Amino acid sequence: WREGPAAPLLVFSHCTGCFRFSLHGVTAHLASHGFVVAAPDHLTNTRFDDTAPLTDSFLAVRAEDVSTVIDAVLSGAHAAAVDPARVAVLGHSFGAVTAAKTVERDARVQAGFLLAAPADSPFLNHRGLARIERPLSWLLAQEDNSISYLGNDFIRDNFRRAPTPSWLIEVENAGHWSFSDIAGLGGDYRPGCGEGVRDLDGGSFVYLDNHQARGVARRSLAAWAHFTLAGDEQARAALGQETPGVTQVRAR
Repeated sequence: WREGPAAPLLVFSHCTGCFRFSLHGVTAHLASHGFVVAAPDHLTNTRFDDTAPLTDSFLAVRAEDVSTVIDAVLSGAHAAAVDPARVAVLGHSFGAVTAAKTVERDARVQAGFLLAAPADSPFLNHRGLARIERPLSWLLAQEDNSISYLGNDFIRDNFRRAPTPSWLIEVENAGHWSFSDIAGLGGDYRPGCGEGVRDLDGGSFVYLDNHQARGVARRSLAAWAHFTLAGDEQARAALGQETPGVTQVRAR
């Protein structure tokens, strides 16, 4: 546990059928930057007990999970080490929608960063964005096989309507699992590693190297967290930097 001045808190929400360590490289990187990071398992929605439905009702349960973790961290034995005025959330896939729902419902949360899913779509949390008053930002995988090009279009629409400051970082040739540490494990986690088929035209391509994709996620989230929770203007500038052939960035 870190010592010194009270640190900001980040809580990570995992994808459906995944685990709390699905993005452990990203969360460990954030911890190395001085943030306190918590990553719970969502019971009945992990790889080992995946029986929960993908519904708005269960989305509310998952958001309550995140708020309960915030409660526990801010009231636990090491509460003095955490700054209750600097809390943000992040999530991947269903965890991204969970993060958005938590921003909507929990006034302690300043902002959310969503990886590979919209906050609001006709399929989940429809019209939820209208109830969100604090900033959201996104990391979008352009070759996302799970939410498809339609899901990516919902992300782009969400970005245009989200509270600011907001960033949309699009990653070329990235798949749904490219940013995670479970890409390539087989089955549902395979897309995002090796060869793929483009959703729009059926053409073949090679996914962005996983190490490089995870590096994009680590850098983007660290810069976002430093700006959002520490007001670091250099971090804000870093968020807007593009890597030709890899990332495209828009900000509002």
